[in-house]
Amino acid sequence: VIDVNELNVGTCVDSIEQIQTVCETSNERERYRSILEREMGLLTLQSLLSCSNERVVSSSLACLGSLMQNTFSFREDFKAFDRLVSILSNHTHSRDSTILQRALTLATVLCTKCEPNKNSFLRAKAVYQRTKMNTPPTSGDAPGGSAVLLQNLSTWLLTTPPPAASNMASDVILGHCCNLVASLCKYDDFRAESSSANETASMFYRAGIVPLLMNGNTNDDTGNRRSVCAVAFQDSYEGIELQISAMAAVRALCVNDDIVQSFVAGGVLELVAKVLKETASLLPTNEAGTVSTCDTSTPTAKQQEEARSRKRLLSITLGVIRNLCGNDTIKTNLCQD
Repeated sequence: VIDVNELNVGTCVDSIEQIQTVCETSNERERYRSILEREMGLLTLQSLLSCSNERVVSSSLACLGSLMQNTFSFREDFKAFDRLVSILSNHTHSRDSTILQRALTLATVLCTKCEPNKNSFLRAKAVYQRTKMNTPPTSGDAPGGSAVLLQNLSTWLLTTPPPAASNMASDVILGHCCNLVASLCKYDDFRAESSSANETASMFYRAGIVPLLMNGNTNDDTGNRRSVCAVAFQDSYEGIELQISAMAAVRALCVNDDIVQSFVAGGVLELVAKVLKETASLLPTNEAGTVSTCDTSTPTAKQQEEARSRKRLLSITLGVIRNLCGNDTIKTNLCQD
């Protein structure tokens, strides 16, 4: 565990943020990234994930997330998966969701198009305790990456969000969890000779992820948030990012007939029909981003952004339909309906 003197926390955080800025926006950012790699700066940032001060941890997560997003080669140099999974485990019930959001974002970036990192995340253990981060658990096996991810997903589905967290913060966490599930279950690293994507999807299925994502398309009579899709696609819900993330996770998980049947039982066909109906009329009809065939005025930036998001949701939903059609009965029913 790394202890940072309270008097030095500000200096440490400022230094981390400066590294992120010069490597992200400077005209010489490529040179700064090379220096960072040569001087073992990535290892230093990874070691700070076990720091006792949460401001330092939060800044390190944000900096690493930015570096990994912008420099693909850095992803393969990341080795602190036990620390990352421990952060996800320790902050499941945190009053401040910022660290959890940044940790989920970093994990998603690391696992995107990098098969070794997907496997490393799933094998990682939450071995660092919150009070004594260098002390392993005293009893039982430490939870792994998949178990910690599912725990966050189920925790943030509660009707009453964790202390001091709003529904908006809760929905953001749910979206990040879905993005990570989609990244872990997607075959997107074409450098690898093989992929464990299907095995990972089957593992999540056996662990009970389907009811968390789709268990009826509405909340229950008492207002309980029954599933991510029930939250994201309720009639009064504003915003589309959680819808996109939820459908991306469903698409990535539908890899065999058992999983497909479970999603069908949860209401995925009705949800797909709803998305197609609501989205088709809002698609842009030209490169300018016009969202209505009877509106020839120049669309606003907000309208263009909404049109792009709707198009993305429709694309992902069509991917869900494609995967569902691996089942001949469902394919026949979709064609008849």
